[in-house]
Amino acid sequence: MTSCQTNEMKEHIEDSESVNSDESEETIADEDEYERRRAAIQSDLKELETLFAKLKEALIFERQILIDNKLKEIEEESAEEFTGPLHKLEQNMEVRINLAELLKDYKNKNIDHTYQYEEISIKKTLENDKQNLYDKFVAKLEHEIKEMEEKRRQFLLDYNLFQIGPNDLDKTQRNEGENMNLEIDVNFNSSDKMSTNTSPNSISESINSQFTPEESAKKNKKSKKSPKSSQNINSNRNSTSPMVFHGSPFIVYSLQDYDILEDWSIIKMHMNLNKISSN
Repeated sequence: MTSCQTNEMKEHIEDSESVNSDESEETIADEDEYERRRAAIQSDLKELETLFAKLKEALIFERQILIDNKLKEIEEESAEEFTGPLHKLEQNMEVRINLAELLKDYKNKNIDHTYQYEEISIKKTLENDKQNLYDKFVAKLEHEIKEMEEKRRQFLLDYNLFQIGPNDLDKTQRNEGENMNLEIDVNFNSSDKMSTNTSPNSISESINSQFTPEESAKKNKKSKKSPKSSQNINSNRNSTSPMVFHGSPFIVYSLQDYDILEDWSIIKMHMNLNKISSN
């Protein structure tokens, strides 16, 4: 190995030693710088943490103040978020109250109308029942009165027939053989009170005038109460012969013995009743 090479090797070794010494110095300087920067960053981080805590507390305080103010507005009913829905709720409440009052009035009116209708219907049914009961009672009484009148009339007929006796019956039988006629002579020329144009109504009025008002009223009442006998008399009289005129006018009625006796008993009964009433 030559001297040149040895020298080069020595130089190279020296250079490498110098580089290593420089690198060691730089590493020592970097560590110090890192420590210094780390301390600065930590101090900044602490300051930021303290500022963040302060800001957080301030934000919480402001939020609490806002919440308290909102609660006061709600309690005072001055918050816009509260007044709008509250106003709508009040309107809905008023509408529902009005509807409930109207419904209540209509229900009360309906109840009153149903009560009045039921009351009227009950009164009408009561009146109808009373009227029906009264009519039934009156019809029953009238039927009993008619039966009593029929029995009374039959009794009077039997009594009058008993009073007439067998001699009168023989006379009536003899007169029946001779076709006895009841003649009512009406003289139109002898009386000044009756004119030639006298109607049948005037004749009946003149005949009725012979009786007293009480007798005529009782006779009419008797004729109303005994329609069967009057119908029998009228049927027998309608079947008689027509009027025959011989000189002066007169009316002829052909009657049966039973009809004559019945008329005579009725006349006698009215005469007895008039005597009793006059006494």
